[in-house]
Amino acid sequence: MPRFNLAVDIHTGVQTAFVLAVVLALLFIWRGVASIRSARRLPYFRMRRERLVLGWRLILSSFFLGLVATLLNTTAEPLLYRYFPPTRGGPRGAPPPPRPRAGRGPPQAPAPR
Repeated sequence: MPRFNLAVDIHTGVQTAFVLAVVLALLFIWRGVASIRSARRLPYFRMRRERLVLGWRLILSSFFLGLVATLLNTTAEPLLYRYFPPTRGGPRGAPPPPRPRAGRGPPQAPAPR
């Protein structure tokens, strides 16, 4: 069975959540409008009212999801980095890059006497 590396950084996770929220908001708007349109063709009052209420709830929920998407896009990443600061190591606990050794750096001016 293959093993998948599901190590995702914070930035990618926030972007994915933002895109999912936007797609769901658009889907809710589309289904809400379709529900309201189909309610107009129903002959019975109670069924028509239930379908209208469902459509308006979907549209209201899409505005809420739009607000969540906006907050995800503007404030989620800095908030998450406050509680989960980036580490020096790379993915999967890789050691940090080596430091330059003494004497191998750029040439320095001699110290004044």
